[in-house]
Amino acid sequence: MQNTVIRGKKNVAVPVASYNFRKFFSVDCSDASVSVSTRSSLLPATPSSMTYDNDGVLVWFEEYARRLETSWYEVAPLDDETGAESTSICLFPLQPPIMVSEVTRGVQVRATTLFVPEMSVRATTLFVPEMSVSDNLLFTYSIRYSLLEPDEQLKYWPATAGPPRSLASCQLLNRHWIIKDAAGKVADEVEGPGVIGKYPILKPGGKEFVYQSCTYQQESKGSMEGTFGFVEGSRNSPTGGEWDVVCPTFQLQVPDFIY
Repeated sequence: MQNTVIRGKKNVAVPVASYNFRKFFSVDCSDASVSVSTRSSLLPATPSSMTYDNDGVLVWFEEYARRLETSWYEVAPLDDETGAESTSICLFPLQPPIMVSEVTRGVQVRATTLFVPEMSVRATTLFVPEMSVSDNLLFTYSIRYSLLEPDEQLKYWPATAGPPRSLASCQLLNRHWIIKDAAGKVADEVEGPGVIGKYPILKPGGKEFVYQSCTYQQESKGSMEGTFGFVEGSRNSPTGGEWDVVCPTFQLQVPDFIY
């Protein structure tokens, strides 16, 4: 075992690790506490606010089992190209408060986020006295779009848009993200055409369009929110006007339980 994060530590077992050992969970055999690896240190994988009686690893496993049982996570293909061969447990939470959802003019947006410890650095573990060093924490987020069935669309039709009607299709045009720090101040804004180079067309009852991206934070808590520009019909054959679809605020926060 040649990982510098745990090199030299005694009474430490590693029951779970990724194939390349970039991410692993360790158990301190002296008190059964569970930690997860970052690029610079070990980070507690269970809530520090809880009191443990040498049962941290049991609490950690029980919470994981509870999440599987309550559909907090889903079992699904993780790669579109390999399909069913990549079927595994997806760690993006699908339950509130982590997953948030909002409907604008019949278009539903669901957003969820995941902390990525193995690609993060905790500055508090670095001894660099001549430098002012901040955390560099990676969060990945998953955004899902769908166009509701016609009857459901009518429930969300805004009064300012004229007589209620359902859409046969619509297409995403652009995105605008606002990223805030722990104090709620705007830390960054990102806008541009499409999402990950794509311009999905949505149809009623069709399969959700899902994409993932990521962002780094210098604090263990922050948030993201934004809007997506859509056009009725398609870019090449519009059948109506353009409007903004809201993505509700979702948190970029190091969670109490890490898996």
